[in-house]
Amino acid sequence: MSVDIIYGWHVVNHVLLNNYKLIVKLFLYKKHKKVFYLSRLLNKYNINYVFVDLSFFTKILSNKNHQGIYAEINGFAYKSEAYLFKLLENIVNPLLLIFDSVMDSQNLGVCIRLSFIVGVDAIILPYNNSCFISNEIHKISCGVSLTIPIIKVVNVVRILNIIKKKNIYVLGTSEKAKISLYDENLIVSLAVIVGSECSGLRYLTMKNCDSIISIPVKGYVKSLNMAIATSVVLFEVLRQRWYNKNI
Repeated sequence: MSVDIIYGWHVVNHVLLNNYKLIVKLFLYKKHKKVFYLSRLLNKYNINYVFVDLSFFTKILSNKNHQGIYAEINGFAYKSEAYLFKLLENIVNPLLLIFDSVMDSQNLGVCIRLSFIVGVDAIILPYNNSCFISNEIHKISCGVSLTIPIIKVVNVVRILNIIKKKNIYVLGTSEKAKISLYDENLIVSLAVIVGSECSGLRYLTMKNCDSIISIPVKGYVKSLNMAIATSVVLFEVLRQRWYNKNI
């Protein structure tokens, strides 16, 4: 199995608390302010770790913001479609986030981190027209990319049609849509699909959505950054589910 690296306090701490078995070996600055907390966790989970000087991080990571903590982990692996379908069998009222296309790793990393916060059960990416999950995305997502199921599929439209047969409502997003986000019932089993940063959802993808919504805005700028738009939609899902005790 390949080995990846992660570094930075929030990333490593998230993996420790949510999927510690990924960590092969951890390197910790011997004067780290959280050394007692980390040592206790590492001993509890029987994780191999060593104390090092700051020069170690400079040599390995150059000028990156390592915050005195670095870990070698089992390499990232995408989940399969079979995993997704099995997951859906065991979840009541699932929430999926699907990307029709996403090429900006910053946007993808932010959306992955957001997904954990609002309770997304799985993320679906296309094989083509999508950036790969990388160490950079692990960092941007604060490690969530290592703990939330991420599935890569060859044909997004095919997946939409499969999950629709499982009574999952497919909600597309477009700034040109006539239906407002705030007029939709979002407490149902739901898949939110977002388009590319430049051109939005493709025609065939839109055609296979159950509904297309827009985010109401005031002012002259009508379009939102993809990550911001995704956050608005997902937090509205969370708000409705929270209000209706459907989470």
